[in-house]
Amino acid sequence: YTVNGLPTLSRTVEINPRSTATLDGATLGIVADQALGLSFSSNQPINVSHVQRELGEGDAQSYANAAATEWFLGDLFINTASAGQLYFETLYFHNPTAADTTVNVQLLFSDGAQANIPVAVSARGYAKLDLHDPRQAPQIVVDRPGANYFSVRATAVVPFSMLQSHYDLFLGGGWKTAGKNFGPLTPYNLIP
Repeated sequence: YTVNGLPTLSRTVEINPRSTATLDGATLGIVADQALGLSFSSNQPINVSHVQRELGEGDAQSYANAAATEWFLGDLFINTASAGQLYFETLYFHNPTAADTTVNVQLLFSDGAQANIPVAVSARGYAKLDLHDPRQAPQIVVDRPGANYFSVRATAVVPFSMLQSHYDLFLGGGWKTAGKNFGPLTPYNLIP
């Protein structure tokens, strides 16, 4: 879980060769309405993807299997008048290494302004940043009233993975993306 105080889960699931399995939160024993990251291992090559249903929308994404020290996302938008009501921008982070790290999130606004938000991610842990939440991102929601178009550059001293989800309930849609890495990707299985 991305918040403290919730139990660590561990489940074993057997999947027959050349078959599929669908797992849901109840099957895995996940606490409802809590953000979490899922890690998995297998004795055979597998393909894993997930579907998320939130805010009346759904999106899907394949799971990350590699990390980098720098990521870029080019198309984010928040109208601060309806941030957290109609507009939702969330960044999700995974640190697959054995060292705690800080991901430095740099917001690059279309008017040339910039802002920075540090995000602590524990070793082998997960974190999320709600850019629509004034408590987590006052650099957008408080300091920049109105429509904000921006990009994100995220960096850390150790390899990490990052996803972004965007929900625009004014237009009735949403999506998720992994963004673009800069520099080499390090496969998880090569990270000690």
